[in-house]
Amino acid sequence: MSKRSKEWRRRRAMKVWRKSGGACWYCGAPLSAQEMTLDHVQAKARGGDGRESNLVAACRRCNQAKGHRDAATLGVEFWREAAQ
Repeated sequence: MSKRSKEWRRRRAMKVWRKSGGACWYCGAPLSAQEMTLDHVQAKARGGDGRESNLVAACRRCNQAKGHRDAATLGVEFWREAAQ
């Protein structure tokens, strides 16, 4: 994989943040562009890639709670608990 420029990574992150409406994809908490983290919906550890279609904006709490699991395997109750 080729190295991407810092500017390219920043632009990609901003696209993902806008796609999420400026909120955590999982719990809906409002996020500034500076406080969001990028999360792989299908974890890289489970074969996910870095394409924008596999990335969402997430708050740090939800991103850490999800860990290396795939978002699709976790129920709504999990995200409610993670947001509290």
